[in-house]
Amino acid sequence: MSLYKTLFQLSICMMVIFGGTFFLKYIKTGEVFVNQFSGFFIGLVLFFYRFFGRLIIRKEREERLGLDALFV
Repeated sequence: MSLYKTLFQLSICMMVIFGGTFFLKYIKTGEVFVNQFSGFFIGLVLFFYRFFGRLIIRKEREERLGLDALFV
């Protein structure tokens, strides 16, 4: 299993668990719980890192190996 697939699964689980609990408690009581919101936010950061991290690493690898010259 690749690192990015694992990050994707972890981020989805965190957003569903913490975000769902945050949303339900917010609807029920009208209060904002920081611990639930922070768990959702960390899941969201992991979700975006999965997409942008892959692009950044691929670009750095191409620059380091000089692959741009091969495809010109």
